[in-house]
Amino acid sequence: MYLVRNLRSWHGRVSSNDVLLGLIIANFAVFLLWKIADPVFMVKNFTLSLYIITSGRLHTLITSAFSHLVVEDILLNMFLLSVFGKDVGRTFGPEFLLKLYLAGAIGGSVFYLVQYVLLASKVP
Repeated sequence: MYLVRNLRSWHGRVSSNDVLLGLIIANFAVFLLWKIADPVFMVKNFTLSLYIITSGRLHTLITSAFSHLVVEDILLNMFLLSVFGKDVGRTFGPEFLLKLYLAGAIGGSVFYLVQYVLLASKVP
């Protein structure tokens, strides 16, 4: 009960800008991890493939959305996230912004996997 009460208290103090900054920091942190961490670990935990999902690494449905390997990619994506994220957060609130980002991550990952399976089934 104590934890739930504290989470509710914390939730009320987080602004849309805090959520936006947290998402941007998380993306840059994962970008830096790609540069310094074990590549095998990163592939297993931050990329998306049918093999990885069937191996039980369901968390990659979300973590793959934080992976950027090229500087231009992360800079453009974080610029666009900040531009659109500010408007979304201001209009709908910080909780909606976070849920939208995570839903987009999961939705994009599922769409990618479905598309991959459909294309693979058409190969003779």
